[in-house]
Amino acid sequence: MREVSEPPAFTHSPGAGGEPDYSLSAQLAGDVLWRPAVTEYPGQPDQVIVGGYCVVGPGRHRETLQLASDGASVSPNFIDNERLKAILAFLQGDCFHLHKPWPISGSRVVFQLRDRETGDIVEPFKFAVVPGKADFDRIPLPGKDRMRRVAGTADTPVKFLDGGCAAALQMDALLQATTGRRLNQFKSVLDWGVGCGRVARFVKERLVPSARLTGADIDDFNLEWCRENLPELRTLLFPLMPPTKARGSSFDLVYGLSVLTHLTESVQRAWFVELARLLKPGGIAYLTFNGLIAALYQGRSSSVLDSIQARGISDEMRDPALGEAMTGYYRVTFQAYPHVTAAVEPMFSVLAHYPHMFGVQDVLILERRRTG
Repeated sequence: MREVSEPPAFTHSPGAGGEPDYSLSAQLAGDVLWRPAVTEYPGQPDQVIVGGYCVVGPGRHRETLQLASDGASVSPNFIDNERLKAILAFLQGDCFHLHKPWPISGSRVVFQLRDRETGDIVEPFKFAVVPGKADFDRIPLPGKDRMRRVAGTADTPVKFLDGGCAAALQMDALLQATTGRRLNQFKSVLDWGVGCGRVARFVKERLVPSARLTGADIDDFNLEWCRENLPELRTLLFPLMPPTKARGSSFDLVYGLSVLTHLTESVQRAWFVELARLLKPGGIAYLTFNGLIAALYQGRSSSVLDSIQARGISDEMRDPALGEAMTGYYRVTFQAYPHVTAAVEPMFSVLAHYPHMFGVQDVLILERRRTG
């Protein structure tokens, strides 16, 4: 397994009276945690705000951070937010927002975070994307109701496009770092939980023309939109529980972004078996899940942490995003990394684990075992 060093590491130790005490080790010294974001600029339809929030350790000063794009750098504004600091207090560092107005132009602009003193890119697998006008026009945008079903509060055009493109760029970079292969080296790709194509529309750009991209979902409402607006995407309606009708050993890469975050423990295990069936031996699964850092955002004394401590997973919280009738199936799920790996290891080898990488979610990269 590829060892990945990520500054905030979850630790557990007994507290007073033997009660669980959850905390993050204070390993932020000299490091930065960035959650990039691009949002609409209120009252400025042709501009956006680039930034997101940062937490820096005592070995680094916020003023050394810049936003960089194509070799050029700009200095952002730094804004304190007491509510944000309270939520992220467990990270034990200097917490603030980055804020930089930026115009929407004809072409897309991709930003990363740079240390102006060393010139190094900080958090090299994270991106903030200002959509170009072509991104708004080339493929229609789904309605807010469809966006909300797959992206929650990221239901505005700018947030939807930024999130989808940034996810595709991140996946391309993490796959190369972990497997030595970029997206354009996979010939048959499955977007598991495609929704209304938020990520697929950008993944398709990075695949070679001869590659086949398939989008699968349990939500036919959003698949209908894909069929009408993404003609190069093959769509499959999956049942709530596998097996599916898709042919086995037919994909080189399966990615599922924020899918495990909505499945109960038993449903996850069933889908792990199915994903292994769908992948070719040696194929790659790229999955995200709500790990322990995401759980800490819910509060240290929450029932989420209590359930993770007892079972390794919290899957009791219902999610009404697909309608109240679906909340028996569709959940808000958090789990510890060892819990996930125990479930996948009969079928997969774990190649890498990147905490707090996809928003607050962890990224897990797996390889389908060639035997067994």
